[in-house]
Amino acid sequence: MIININSLTKKYTQGEKSLSVLDRLNFKVEESKSIAIIGKSGSGKSTFLSLGAGLDKPDSGEIIIHGKDITRLSENELTQFRAKHIGIIFQQFHLMQNLTALENILLPLEILGKEDALIKANEQLAKVGLSERGHHFPHQLSGGEKQRVAIARAIVTEPNIIFADEPSGNLDDQTGEEVMELLFELVKHSQTTLVLVTHDNELAKKCDDIYLLQEHKLIKQ
Repeated sequence: MIININSLTKKYTQGEKSLSVLDRLNFKVEESKSIAIIGKSGSGKSTFLSLGAGLDKPDSGEIIIHGKDITRLSENELTQFRAKHIGIIFQQFHLMQNLTALENILLPLEILGKEDALIKANEQLAKVGLSERGHHFPHQLSGGEKQRVAIARAIVTEPNIIFADEPSGNLDDQTGEEVMELLFELVKHSQTTLVLVTHDNELAKKCDDIYLLQEHKLIKQ
């Protein structure tokens, strides 16, 4: 299993109240599978994704990614592990505004100290159809182009897993469909595991398996 999550619990404190988001959740994913996670707004989908990607810490439980329990890693170890094994795609793109499209894609490669970083970044830019836009800054790009850059940045390090949080949520229907087709094509070609949070049931059906996040747990559909 590329992902093995055991008894994952996450609570938030609101004033004097404790709000349980995830409660002893278990989840396993085989390598190279595409998984969709659906559920009502506020059910904890984004929280689950943040925990799985190592962007947040659980209150208890194990998150074993590629054989390593990331809950036990120091911040520095986690940063290095995430840079090597995990790609993340956000609904809001989260591009560095002061960097060009090419420089955004270069960034994770430079963190890993890759010698052929520029070659790989240019290759990935071409794969997402943006070779002519490499020297443009995010504010000069359309929403679809920004998400293509974000996808390229996530996949350029050849991660084992990509976590995607509503990646088409800020795009119009046609652009969203084009971007998602691109993402599915890239992860299939590279045999990367994909965990996709979406509210779009039709999009979810394109994945190998669908899980519903309900009452703090994931239920296979």
